[in-house]
Amino acid sequence: LLRADPKCAEIIKPYVRGQDIDRWSAEWAGLWMIFARRGIEIDRYPSVKAHLEQYRADLEPKPEGRGGARSRGRKPGVYQWFEIQDTTEYWREFDKPKIVYPEITWRAQWSFDTKGTLSSNTVYFIPCSDLWVLAVANSPVNWWYSWRKAVHGKDEALRFIGAYASKLPVPKPTDQQRECALPKVEALIRSSAAQQAT
Repeated sequence: LLRADPKCAEIIKPYVRGQDIDRWSAEWAGLWMIFARRGIEIDRYPSVKAHLEQYRADLEPKPEGRGGARSRGRKPGVYQWFEIQDTTEYWREFDKPKIVYPEITWRAQWSFDTKGTLSSNTVYFIPCSDLWVLAVANSPVNWWYSWRKAVHGKDEALRFIGAYASKLPVPKPTDQQRECALPKVEALIRSSAAQQAT
């Protein structure tokens, strides 16, 4: 698609799933997502439009009140066949630095993303570039707190739903604590990414 139309790089983004999120750095599995948000001018991306055409019957919104689970198409709505079905008003936040974490986990797995990565509904993110927040999130004391406050799922996995993370207590660091922690967090991010690349 990119060879046929280099400008479609604007809407084809790296994509991670919950299982790809690791501590400090997400391990990208080489997956991509076409992010055709609501209101997109699909004719600006002819190679993407041609690619999606082969799935058009499955992408068309079903008429309201018609078609059961076996009928082709997506949920009823006012979106175009090539657009994502739900409005994503926060879509610009994906391109900014952010802390990402899986919804279901057995250990602290908070990562820092600066690559504009998109994710599925098994991944949440906090639009934040403060590595102190990442350090606290991956700390043993946060796991201790999470074990007591987060929802427990099957096999004692913890579920970090959006409402949980928004209430995560993050102590304000002193200048000395921040100075000490941030170079170590940066080194852990680099080390984790290098290990994954190996």
